[in-house]
Amino acid sequence: MAFRPLEWDALGNHLAEAGTTEAERRTAVGRLYYAMFGESLLALARNGLLVPREDGTDHVQVLRALTENKRGSASIALDNLRRLRNTADYDYRDDVTATSVDRARALAENVKRLCSADWESP
Repeated sequence: MAFRPLEWDALGNHLAEAGTTEAERRTAVGRLYYAMFGESLLALARNGLLVPREDGTDHVQVLRALTENKRGSASIALDNLRRLRNTADYDYRDDVTATSVDRARALAENVKRLCSADWESP
């Protein structure tokens, strides 16, 4: 069976709830982002709305395709979640707090609410 990126959502939420370390909080944010990004990418590709390039430009392409296909609110939420993920992955000067993780969870839930019907397999 092929991997579903949405499986990362469960892991991200588990780490958000049970994690106590900085590394767990940072990892939670990353997994939440990649769950939403991956599911959106696969759905857009499956529906012929995007051809994955697999070269790092897919992140911007997914945001654009969501906006162009009447999912602008999901695009905004996913972009905000991407920014939190960038902070968690690359900014070591500041802590990733529980508040940041809560914000990431809320953004992921928003993307899921707006796009989950599109994520269902054909």
